[in-house]
Amino acid sequence: MVQGTALAGYDTAYSCHHFNILGSFSDNTFPSLTRLSLGSNVNVSGRWAFRVDNGSRDCNVPLYPIGGTTTPRELDGSSPQIYLNQTFNYFGKSYSQIYVNNNGHLTFEAPWYSYIPLQFPMDESRDIIAPYWTDIDNRESGNIYYVQYTSGSILQQVTQDINLYFPELNFHASWIFIATWHKVPYFFVAQTESTFQAVLASNGNYSFVILNYGPLASSPVPIEAGYDTSYSCHHLSILGSFSNNTIPKSLFLTLSSNINVPGRWAFRVSNGSRGCSFNGKKKAS
Repeated sequence: MVQGTALAGYDTAYSCHHFNILGSFSDNTFPSLTRLSLGSNVNVSGRWAFRVDNGSRDCNVPLYPIGGTTTPRELDGSSPQIYLNQTFNYFGKSYSQIYVNNNGHLTFEAPWYSYIPLQFPMDESRDIIAPYWTDIDNRESGNIYYVQYTSGSILQQVTQDINLYFPELNFHASWIFIATWHKVPYFFVAQTESTFQAVLASNGNYSFVILNYGPLASSPVPIEAGYDTSYSCHHLSILGSFSNNTIPKSLFLTLSSNINVPGRWAFRVSNGSRGCSFNGKKKAS
């Protein structure tokens, strides 16, 4: 007779493939014992069989289609200057260009090669969107993509999603920008793979940022996720992202959300003034 709980089934690292035989994890010894020995999924009492070779590790994650132009494969590198098809209003400042930096962040005025994350707010002269700022090295594996859309099904899907999250605005995107870090490894940990996205959307008036997280490898180094602005009070650090605890860093982003979609975070970034208070001090607009 089993004392306590028993678990039977299978699980996978950072993916949706898992199975818990009904009744196996229970404080009641009757279900955990008799369900396994008398039950079956193949009509043979006491036998359970599963096919485990099909499927992808990137299943059931809130990613938009992956592809586009790739950034150079170099350590601490960046994309060239990317001219935006439509200006993007980021907390009152309009940008017509952007840089996709290999270490997991977007900047507007210049590329940035920093691989050691700082906790937001940094109180620095830099506007930044960081889906997963950490030390990444994709010289040997993993790709970083960026693409823009002004029409088509992906733009329509982003529009529908934003209206679901912000129904009071009646938003219709006229432009979106998607940057994807696909299966990129950490520096000195080449066997790791992490996938995440930053999505910018605008209709010329309202602007939004969506951060999507696929499978993330447990990180041996700090991570910062969120956004920050140049000398202003507008900043957000997703809870648990900047931590010495490896569990919140790798799992909180994929399992939690601010819009009730695990692995997706959405923010409106067009409202607000640059002349707001920061750390109790007035900053110039």
